[in-house]
Amino acid sequence: MSRSLELKEEYERLKEESERAAETSTFNYHKQRGIKAEIKQYEEQKSEAERYEMTVEERVGHIYRRGN
Repeated sequence: MSRSLELKEEYERLKEESERAAETSTFNYHKQRGIKAEIKQYEEQKSEAERYEMTVEERVGHIYRRGN
């Protein structure tokens, strides 16, 4: 087998390996972005729920004080 054919086969193998690595990297990047977006959404929902709970407690306190 000629040297150039050996190098071509090696080049093709490494090229495919590089493409697979790039695809894996892109997939992992998008997966990580999705997870970060979900975490942000959950944090916002938690904050909103806490604000709502505080508002309810304030209103209950006002109603209780008005009743006395």
